Amino acid sequence: MNGPGAARPRLVLLHGWGSSAAVFAGLARSLANVTDVETLELPAHGERRGEPFPRDSQRLLDWLHARVPAGAVLVGWSLGGQLALRLALRHPRHLAALVTIATTPCFLRTPDWPFGMTPSAWEAFRAGLAHDPAAQLARFAALQAHGDRRGRELVRELRAAAGAAPESAGELLAALDELGAPDLRAQLAGLLTPSLHVLGECDAIVDARVADEFLRLQPQASGWVVPGAAHAPLLGVPRALAARIADFIATRVDTLPAPAPRKHAIAASFGRAAPGYEAAASLQRMTGNELLATLEPLAPRRVLDLGSGTGHFAAVLAGRFPQAAIVGVDLAEGMVRHARSRDHAHRLGWVCGDAERLPLAAGSVDLVFSNLALQWCASPLPAFLEIARVLAPGGRAAIATLAEDTLWELRTAWRAVDDRVHVNHFDTVGTLTEAARAAGLRVRTLVQRCHRPAYADVRALARELRALGAHNLNQGRASGLAGRASWRRLQEAYAVLANPDGSLPASWRVVYLVLEKCDD
Repeated sequence: MNGPGAARPRLVLLHGWGSSAAVFAGLARSLANVTDVETLELPAHGERRGEPFPRDSQRLLDWLHARVPAGAVLVGWSLGGQLALRLALRHPRHLAALVTIATTPCFLRTPDWPFGMTPSAWEAFRAGLAHDPAAQLARFAALQAHGDRRGRELVRELRAAAGAAPESAGELLAALDELGAPDLRAQLAGLLTPSLHVLGECDAIVDARVADEFLRLQPQASGWVVPGAAHAPLLGVPRALAARIADFIATRVDTLPAPAPRKHAIAASFGRAAPGYEAAASLQRMTGNELLATLEPLAPRRVLDLGSGTGHFAAVLAGRFPQAAIVGVDLAEGMVRHARSRDHAHRLGWVCGDAERLPLAAGSVDLVFSNLALQWCASPLPAFLEIARVLAPGGRAAIATLAEDTLWELRTAWRAVDDRVHVNHFDTVGTLTEAARAAGLRVRTLVQRCHRPAYADVRALARELRALGAHNLNQGRASGLAGRASWRRLQEAYAVLANPDGSLPASWRVVYLVLEKCDD
């Protein structure tokens, strides 16, 4: 995972309210092969049960800051995740990265935040805790496990990690108030610490839709909704969670240079895929339609479909803008030939060209439409510079591209087989937006979606990638086909990340950008 001589980042695991460091036993074992791991116990919890919980937020963060080493990756569950967020906001250079598990930036419901606990439910929970701590902690363990496929086992494990209930709920009430007090939403946009937010699909405490809200509030963050998991995926699927954290560290913390894609290989691969591309392009259809939906009413005279492929969306654009001249540009000569053969009316223009050296005059285009093409560029900046060059002043560019976290499951599974490059590199959202601005384009809209289609097995996913021409095209990739033993190990490693029904998910993180060239 690390380059030669590179120091491995230390992981610090911070538990949630009413629990203890013991809850991390399984996850810590799974992460031990990744890096050095230590657990931290909150005051009034676990072995620190006799210590008072800090009543002042600043004292609490000072306590945490003193115990988390500089340059560590802080992994926090529930209350621990919220404290990790607050520490990163208070000390932005202290952490190498943070991972939150079953965490929300705002625990209580407000008129503009429907994802939190209602104030009445909160007060009822506090009252129950004050009246009978043991009974309320038992109910809380059941609530944390509710909806999980390992529900009964999780209840036992959660209660064991919590230990005996205190005679007085005073310290736990103080800790609970720290969970309910802050609203961190407005601060997240400025949080530059690499962040991964993990939510359980079936969590009865933190709504899984908070994952989308994290990406909206903190666009550069990564996310994962764990299939079939409730509030404690660290107990429900520790090996899968460890694999996700390991991939996050490898791609967002370790900074080995990414291998550049080879353009002639990209062109040849997509050219070969042209005849059967339409049958396998369901994701491309979905993203292209979603990209069209982001466009405001326009009346362009000249439209460029950049990365036009088989010409499907060039035809759609011609129908939407009947008065406009439409030209499709694609790197793959085979795709251009295929698109031209489907254009029976010969009303569209087709050009074989490179996104980084467009064969168009400066200021000659009013709208650039690009659906899942720019991720094949070695860097987004040259393509954005070319888009800015060909756009007329005030022109728009609507772009759908893939970002980091795409196919992370496949990348993680291959890492268990060998150290070679098997999955294409994808830029971070921050890299994309910075490149757009550097090219002189204003970001009007940024929307993200994570699509997770499922496959019967790894070979089914591999067949689809090859049908799309989107299999591994980076330099440094393995040559030749993987043997039977490698495929078997790959399938076994991927199975750790399987959906509850046994199917294998593959994440596609799609970024939708609408850019504008400012008037000269």
